[in-house]
Amino acid sequence: MKNPPFEGGISISEPINKENYLMAPPVNEQYIVDEKGNTTAVILPIKDYKKILSILEQVENHKETMILSQSAEFKKLVKKGLEDVRANRIKLWKEIWDEL
Repeated sequence: MKNPPFEGGISISEPINKENYLMAPPVNEQYIVDEKGNTTAVILPIKDYKKILSILEQVENHKETMILSQSAEFKKLVKKGLEDVRANRIKLWKEIWDEL
């Protein structure tokens, strides 16, 4: 990869959130290049780095949620929960808390 321009930063987009569409602020990166002009590393401000980690965590959580929600066991538990609600076999959280 050839060295990108040093002026300005690039923008990264957060994964699309169905409730709202968020964009990360521009990243103010710096590049380290070798003697041939090839980019070998990137230096990011810690704030930008943490934002990227947060975005990656959201993506991973979304993937895990999608996998879980498609599993037979999850569907079985949701179905049981709905049956319990319809049969009035539920308690309010406050009632359970008060019993403790």
